[in-house]
Amino acid sequence: NDILKNQIRKVDNTIKETAEMSMSSGLFFESDVVKEKLKKCIRNKRKITLVRKKKANKDLLKIGLFIIFDGLVSHEVISATQPTISSLRQAPTSRIIDFLKVEWGKITDKNYHAIFDLAKTVCLSFPTSPDTDAILKKLIDIALDVVSPGALLKHDLMGRIYHKLLLKTTGKYYATYYTSIPAAWILSNLTINTPSPDLNWDFESLENIKGFKDLDPACGSGTLLSGIYMALKDKY
Repeated sequence: NDILKNQIRKVDNTIKETAEMSMSSGLFFESDVVKEKLKKCIRNKRKITLVRKKKANKDLLKIGLFIIFDGLVSHEVISATQPTISSLRQAPTSRIIDFLKVEWGKITDKNYHAIFDLAKTVCLSFPTSPDTDAILKKLIDIALDVVSPGALLKHDLMGRIYHKLLLKTTGKYYATYYTSIPAAWILSNLTINTPSPDLNWDFESLENIKGFKDLDPACGSGTLLSGIYMALKDKY
């Protein structure tokens, strides 16, 4: 948990830094289409207009940069198992947007539209310029830093980062209390390892559990669902 918190802090600082770079360079997108998509993404279409425009734009930009970061992390994870997808380590030092457009196109030809369609839209709202390349390079570096150990991705890292960003930007509009990672781990393992006697759960083979379903009626970013998945995998 301490390692996770440290990594979240590093990602949060990078997103803050790239947001400042974007604002000071005048790169912040002015596309109404992109803004509407981002507002819909954070489910705050109405409330975000109630704060000062400059702050609203900066908050929206942070969420936009998080969406790009999410795409970069997913890209690197997918490239590890798909030889036709180039790793982020192969990204050029200039015109990085063009590189991502090609590689993300290859990925969406297979699947993953929910992640990459929006990430590509946000990315393409930035102009091709040295400033944009500098911003994307910082996001790529921190994405590689997250993916490299591997273990961090098993602990709902993206959900934690999103929570941190959300609470600092639009979270004040919601009376929301997020599931902690330790709580998710405890609840998930209690559920899987101590089921009711009348439940005939058999985790001996994948065939036995291929139809297994779990339900989190209060699902937000998926912390508890991630916990259940890990508990199932560990049990198997």
